[in-house]
Amino acid sequence: MSTIHDRQIAYYNHSDGYLEKLKKHTEITYESYVAVIKGNTLPTDKSLLEIGCGTGISSYLISKKIPKIKVTGGDISKRFINEARKKFTGRNNLTYKVTDAISLPFPKHSFDIITLFDAIEHISDQKKFTKELDRILKPGGRVIVFSPNAYNLYLPYRDFIKRRSRLPYTRHVLENIPWLFRSLTGILAKNISSEPIYEYQKPLFQEKYAKMSDTDLVYLANPIDLKRGLEKLRYRILNVSTFGDFHPRLKSLSKLFDGFFSIKLVAVKPY
Repeated sequence: MSTIHDRQIAYYNHSDGYLEKLKKHTEITYESYVAVIKGNTLPTDKSLLEIGCGTGISSYLISKKIPKIKVTGGDISKRFINEARKKFTGRNNLTYKVTDAISLPFPKHSFDIITLFDAIEHISDQKKFTKELDRILKPGGRVIVFSPNAYNLYLPYRDFIKRRSRLPYTRHVLENIPWLFRSLTGILAKNISSEPIYEYQKPLFQEKYAKMSDTDLVYLANPIDLKRGLEKLRYRILNVSTFGDFHPRLKSLSKLFDGFFSIKLVAVKPY
């Protein structure tokens, strides 16, 4: 019997709709992401791995903005990597490689920086991924994660007011109420726990959903989980999106509502 992981690989390798959706991403999509990476690059850095690079534009932009660093764009889909290799050529500091996030094909301490943009929510085993990330990241290296926050309290509130549903979270407008309640109780539970509480859901690996946002997500991403998992390995958290990113006067609430809108996390591995 195939696992979610196996079905995920097959879906990304065969879905025309999903490939079409990725091809619509532009430089603007990654503007703030690339800026954060550049701002957290040290003069001594030589190598960067982007996990979940899709059809390659984000890795290309990183290699262009930071030409002194050798960039490897990795994705679980051979089809996406082939698209990247065809479209983004001519840069000596850029390569693409088929890469499984829970079994990374690199030796120990390979990279100075590891980055993910809207990718961590597609990783089916966060504990394995965290171990693999720690294995291939050099001491003193940085992890940079941008991702939607599955516990964003604003989304179910807004969708309820606008009388709409949002797959994969809701199928009817009234389901926004329990979604809001689950998000609130989930945030409270995660803040109380000293361990990460990774939660997963059944993805919709069907072509009719391919062009919709987040229908294929597996892990219900939240920055509290990511912080807890990295802190257990003694990583130092430099930044995580908070209420304070939305309005400085709300910064005092950030401990309760880390990552209220989206996940923007930067962490440093200990030496």
